[in-house]
Amino acid sequence: MKIATIFLLFLVFFGVGIDPLEANFDLEGLPEPYRKQLTEVLDQTGENRRQLYQTLTVANSEGYLEAACFLVSQMKENDLDALQTGSHTLMEHIQYAYKAKGLVQFDSPEGLFFDYVLNFRIFNEPVTAWRKELFDTFYPLIKDINDVKEAVLVINRWIAEHIELIDSQMVASPVLQILRAGRADKEQVSTLTAAILRSIAIPSRLAYADCCGQRDREFWVEIYIQERWIPLYPDDPGNLGNFFKLEQEQLHNVAKVFARSYFFKIDRTSEYTQVGRILVTVSSIDQPISVTVQVFNSGLWFPVVENKADSQNLIQFKMGEGEYLLTAGAQGQKVLLKRIAVEPNETIQCWFDLATDKCKIIGK
Repeated sequence: MKIATIFLLFLVFFGVGIDPLEANFDLEGLPEPYRKQLTEVLDQTGENRRQLYQTLTVANSEGYLEAACFLVSQMKENDLDALQTGSHTLMEHIQYAYKAKGLVQFDSPEGLFFDYVLNFRIFNEPVTAWRKELFDTFYPLIKDINDVKEAVLVINRWIAEHIELIDSQMVASPVLQILRAGRADKEQVSTLTAAILRSIAIPSRLAYADCCGQRDREFWVEIYIQERWIPLYPDDPGNLGNFFKLEQEQLHNVAKVFARSYFFKIDRTSEYTQVGRILVTVSSIDQPISVTVQVFNSGLWFPVVENKADSQNLIQFKMGEGEYLLTAGAQGQKVLLKRIAVEPNETIQCWFDLATDKCKIIGK
């Protein structure tokens, strides 16, 4: 008995004992829709494991258990690696998201709240506690406004006047660091803008496009107004809601547009440009086949989107007007190439046979 007690004390002293917080945590008591995902996430959390258990425990005691379950269950490995500071990071996001929702004069659509208001991450930035400072800074600017579009314009004008737009830095900076720097590239300023809007309970998400003939992505924000997602350009308040701005300013047509809640992405290409369809049929082989659509960028072919063949050996793409290179292949197989031109409202049918190394256009 004495030996067992000494051994247990040894384990605790050296940090390898059982954490009482984890030992007493009841996973079976969590809401059923989140239980399986939560178990998987908690199993791979490593050093952040205790922080997440503590977040769920505190959230439960304060009446925010479902919100905490949603956030934690959606986290992936890179989210866990990016999580900075302790459990109070996620609790700040939860507490202030609900605080803002309760104080703003306009309605925040219930079905969008978790993904586009409560969500703590916009794109690729580190997970930090930014919500309290943004709420304290920007809620006073819109607290007496009862029209969501008017509130959005106030924030849009503030960003355009106070954040200097610079060339791409290729750095995913923390939200508050972007705010304090007063200068940002398009990805950074869009990340900041979406975070500010979420801090005052306005559903928002980052949007981006891979454009033909342009290596760098374009970034902007989408906001939800009057039952529709519309574009907001942080440096250009006058073009709020203008879906054609992107295409008007590009030398080439837009290839693909996506919007992100962060946890998932949505194809938005047809909202911003006329689209055509690519229908690819691939030969049947034992290995999974994938096809990549590439655009020509500064002397190189740049991949825009990739899909795998379905059970019928078909792959479909919806693309903006332009010229593309299709590459089809499977592991250990030769890659086949085919250059095509996509026209608005047309479907191009292509056929790839990896067994005979043949590919051709079979119809329009």
